[in-house]
Amino acid sequence: MLPSSILKRPLLLLEKKKNPPTAGIAWEVELYFRTYSSPRLFVGSERPLILIAFGDEAPRAGGAFAVDVASGERRWRISTTHELFALPTPLTPNADGQQPWVFSGRDGQLRAIDGDTGDELWHFRPFGEEGRSAGFYNFYSGREFGDLNSDGVVDYLVTNGGDSQRTPSESRPPGQLMVLSGVDGSIIHRLRVPD
Repeated sequence: MLPSSILKRPLLLLEKKKNPPTAGIAWEVELYFRTYSSPRLFVGSERPLILIAFGDEAPRAGGAFAVDVASGERRWRISTTHELFALPTPLTPNADGQQPWVFSGRDGQLRAIDGDTGDELWHFRPFGEEGRSAGFYNFYSGREFGDLNSDGVVDYLVTNGGDSQRTPSESRPPGQLMVLSGVDGSIIHRLRVPD
């Protein structure tokens, strides 16, 4: 539950004013590139943060960052070689108390990041050109999926496909439904599906 002092603050970029009923800017953040993902509210160990994934279509880079809800200050930033576009997804906190959030996007970019610090906990391999050669393309939003490998950590169900380097008229390789380890992002199961 959010503290009452935070609930009275703006959770988005606008704060409502009384008399007259107009909106004013409480704070604003400059984005590095476009963002196709919705921001996510994360109540961290110290204070609430808004997590934002961003990026631009290849060949540009992308990443993610966290903004302090109360002040609008940037708390951390990660950089990736390609755009992150999927909705950031929370996983169950691990034994060390870290709250993993999964960020994903183009060319096999899928990373579990500690929401409080921005530290990378793991990332899917292979990615980029090596991943493309192995048949891994874009990762979309996923979700927790039980503990399939019985290691005491919930695993992650996600889709992969949609080769972004092919034109609309070119045929595309099949997509995949995958279950990844919540410990290190390695593949537990994968099922090929039509793209």
